[in-house]
Amino acid sequence: MLISIVIPTKNEPAIGEVIRDIKKQLRDFDYEIIVVDKSRDSTPEIARKLGAKVIRQNFSGYGNAYLQGFQEAKGDIVCMIDGDATYSASDLKKLIQLVASGECDIAIGNRLANLNKEAMEFTRRAGNFFLTWLLNKLYKLNINDSQSGLRAIRREALEKMFLSSQDMALASEMLIEARKLNLKVKEIPISYKKREKGRSTNGIIYGIKIAATTIKLLRDYNPFLLFGSIGILFILIGGYFAFVVISDFLTTGVLHFVGRALLSFMFFTFGFLCIILGLILDTLNEIDKKFYKLKK
Repeated sequence: MLISIVIPTKNEPAIGEVIRDIKKQLRDFDYEIIVVDKSRDSTPEIARKLGAKVIRQNFSGYGNAYLQGFQEAKGDIVCMIDGDATYSASDLKKLIQLVASGECDIAIGNRLANLNKEAMEFTRRAGNFFLTWLLNKLYKLNINDSQSGLRAIRREALEKMFLSSQDMALASEMLIEARKLNLKVKEIPISYKKREKGRSTNGIIYGIKIAATTIKLLRDYNPFLLFGSIGILFILIGGYFAFVVISDFLTTGVLHFVGRALLSFMFFTFGFLCIILGLILDTLNEIDKKFYKLKK
């Protein structure tokens, strides 16, 4: 059984530590290490010297790096791990064993089980909590750490998924696809260290990315919920203006609030258009995914 470990990198001083840890922990496995790199420093040279296959990332983005790495991977089990040494290869080994034993199709490490507060700043914890809550509510999942970057996936399961997210939404997209395909997902506690080397994403920027990811998830996977909610909001606002206009007209017999009547009509129109748009996008979304799977 071949294990493929995909590592996205962008100027990662700890890449050597990560690869050596993998080689130590997985010495009893047949494995390949694929580094998808977009660095301007010595990261790719270090990775090559330690025996990793290094490919240049074609397009920017966390998701794009993994999608490119998945295409290169030849393993029966495909793994995800970051190149900043925040994860331990000993935990990755546990995830691989879970998938290899047939206990699950996807094994995920839960960083939050024994998280040291210094390892993850508040904005990241809050953002992760919100996205995990949203996914659990929308797709009836039972996940504690939806954004964990330590995963092991059975190749057959990976090939069934419709994955296209170019950025951090890939982590959520994978769980959504697993739910739709009725794949078995297992989550276990793992260790998670504070990033000591290199640069991490600014907390404010991370918060913005979380908000953007949430909107993208709703737009791409549940457009009716997104546009339907907006439509209902417009209709409620239109209803408020209509109530004022109608109440006054019934009392006085004269239409005094022409402007409010027009606003009411406008909000009602936009509301119904949003709902119709949501239904159309939802239908197109399903057709697109069925076409993609047939194409594969």
